[in-house]
Amino acid sequence: MQPNSMPATLSPPRNPDAERRTLELAIAGFRREGRSTELAESAYRLGDLLRWEFGELMPAWLLMQEALVAATATGAPVWAGLAQVGLAAMSIDLGELEAARRHLDEALACIADRPELAPELLQTCAVQAAVAGAAFRALRLMGAAAQQAERQGLPSRPAAVRTWVNGHLQRAGERLSDDSASTEWLQGRGMSLEQALAYASATAGEI
Repeated sequence: MQPNSMPATLSPPRNPDAERRTLELAIAGFRREGRSTELAESAYRLGDLLRWEFGELMPAWLLMQEALVAATATGAPVWAGLAQVGLAAMSIDLGELEAARRHLDEALACIADRPELAPELLQTCAVQAAVAGAAFRALRLMGAAAQQAERQGLPSRPAAVRTWVNGHLQRAGERLSDDSASTEWLQGRGMSLEQALAYASATAGEI
């Protein structure tokens, strides 16, 4: 079975270079003015853009850290949670699975009550499980993520995100029989949002 691509919370920008310049200017202003909430959002968005559209991992990492600090200082759990998800994804790429698990645990606590953010969180939990060798859990989580994205009609993420997710999930699926892979995927799709988040929370601590 080949998992479907995973929509998430942000549409890919139409002009990444222009988006980058706009965000860089906005961030400079927010830093000067001490506007932490706006800084948290813009730093997250620029970090996400640099990671997926430009492949600049370390600048993206620093911006996600800045977004997390600003969001925590101003009490903005959505941007704190999304920054944790972004840091988890980069930790996976760096082979730091324990750090990825910690970031995902924090993200679950931050954004578990925001349905529109669940697919992004669930798909990253699925990739972490796949990389850790937990193929059954990975496919079930991905099925849940896909179902939530479809229910909410969320826009597509950049192609690099879809490639990243699908590559890991395809490798996980290859470790299972077609029937087993399909069963796990369908079980995930059958979960409610609450069940999916509870499953992600329970399995994160086991990996």
